[in-house]
Amino acid sequence: PTDAQFVLDALVGQVVPLARHAFGCRVLQRMIEHCTPAQTTPIIDELLEAVDSLLTDQYGNYVVQHVLESGMARHRSAIVHATRGRVHELACHKFASNVMEKCVQHCTPDERHNIILAELLRNGGAPIYSMVGDQYGNYVVQKLIEVCDAPHRERVLAVLRPMLATLDQLCYGKHIIQCMAKHDPALAAYLNATRGASSSSSPTSGAASSSSASSSSSSTAPSVAGVGAGPGCVLSPPTAPASATA
Repeated sequence: PTDAQFVLDALVGQVVPLARHAFGCRVLQRMIEHCTPAQTTPIIDELLEAVDSLLTDQYGNYVVQHVLESGMARHRSAIVHATRGRVHELACHKFASNVMEKCVQHCTPDERHNIILAELLRNGGAPIYSMVGDQYGNYVVQKLIEVCDAPHRERVLAVLRPMLATLDQLCYGKHIIQCMAKHDPALAAYLNATRGASSSSSPTSGAASSSSASSSSSSTAPSVAGVGAGPGCVLSPPTAPASATA
């Protein structure tokens, strides 16, 4: 709106300090949301000059997220390219992980493949193995599963399937499994079958129950269509399938 132009004019030259301020960041967010691209371009261009540090800033990250949601294509692209080589690090950062989720959601398919997945699928998907157990990184993995096209989603799922038993034991792993099942019919069928079998079984005695629990905790989960490798350490991934390598 034209009646906000005087505010935008006053922001020029002070955008980065304001982005790092608890109240200033909110003013910038509202301007980016409600003003026209022609009006916001000068302040966004100024903001992008310091995007590397704003990604991890406790307030600046919110402004960067708003640019990803409401900015022009070239602005979104500049932010995504600023994450190159830092995707794993940023995905596991308390503040930057929110930006990475928005990058995954709003970047182009080529950027998602060549910048984000190219880093996370290296070394057989080792970065993804560590992210699924991270309190912030697991949300980025879920977002990848949700928004990737079918071929690239399958590459992520191929990394995760061999560690299904490990995921089931992790605090955040169950959310990953639920997200996987939404996009993997074979996995969904496997989970429904195993849960149904578990709920229908009833031990005849306390001793039998204890024995069953002990056996369950030490056994390897059955393998169905590549699902259910035995439990292991998330940070020491097993050899990934050829299809999962970058």
